This record gives sequence, C-alpha cells and structure tokens, in this order.
Amino acid sequence: MDEIREGMILKKDLFSPFGDLLLKKGSLLNSKQVSFLKKWRLKELEVFEIEKNKNKSEDSQIVLALSMIDGKFADYDSDVSMMKLKSVLKNFMLGSLSGKY
Repeated sequence: MDEIREGMILKKDLFSPFGDLLLKKGSLLNSKQVSFLKKWRLKELEVFEIEKNKNKSEDSQIVLALSMIDGKFADYDSDVSMMKLKSVLKNFMLGSLSGKY
C-alpha cells in the first residue's frame, strides 16, 4: 500500500470496511485520494500502473481519456443509462490499458 501513488487507476470498486463505496473501478487516483487511502491503512489495493518503459504518449492519452469520461458524465450520476454508458467506455479504456483490446 505504501507504493500507491497519484496517477494509478483502480481495477475494482473500493469499499470501506463498513461496506461503503469509496472509489469506483477506473478511478484515476489524485494526490488527495492517495493521502486518504493511506490513512485508511488498506492492506491491498488492485490498480493499473502506467508502465514506465511503455509508450508514455499512449498511456497519457488513456489517462486523459479516463479523466475526460469522468468529467463529461459528472452531471449524470442519477441517470442509470448514462452511468452504464460511462462504465462501458471506462471498461473499454481499461481493457486497452491492460492489453485486452
């Protein structure tokens, strides 16, 4: 958990020990979230890490796309159809990051 840092992307939804959703799958971690997560002292966290030796331009585009998807859908949290579309888009981007697509 000490190795977690800004720019990593969650592979799965993250829940508190009480069952509350903290962060959704595909969330791009910022410095505030990293600090928050370290305070929770989680033992394990599944993340996508941008490979340092990989094409940085491609990684940057994926990270930017994930961030843009979050921004574009920010006003639609109560719309189930829009949230499903957001999820599909993010899963496609995450699949691209993990080499599935």
